[in-house]
Amino acid sequence: VGEDKIAPIVTLNGSDEVIIAKGTNFLDPGAKSVDNTDGNITSKIQRSGTVDTNKTGDYEIKYTSSDISGNTTEIERKIVVMLHKRIYMQIV
Repeated sequence: VGEDKIAPIVTLNGSDEVIIAKGTNFLDPGAKSVDNTDGNITSKIQRSGTVDTNKTGDYEIKYTSSDISGNTTEIERKIVVMLHKRIYMQIV
């Protein structure tokens, strides 16, 4: 049996960019991870980054998944916290 050199596939649940209003709750939709030899390894995803919903700005959540052979994949989600009025203006 050859050495596993294929990194896991990590897929975001939902969009890669989320816009929320300042002062609201951010519910992280998370991500999924599947590996060619280890199967479903979603439970092993390491999440890093924080979102301060009381402060406008851009934030990043990183999801990192590694298989048993040490192959690693990392993806990011951008979270934009805006004033409610600005969100309305972007949608219209």
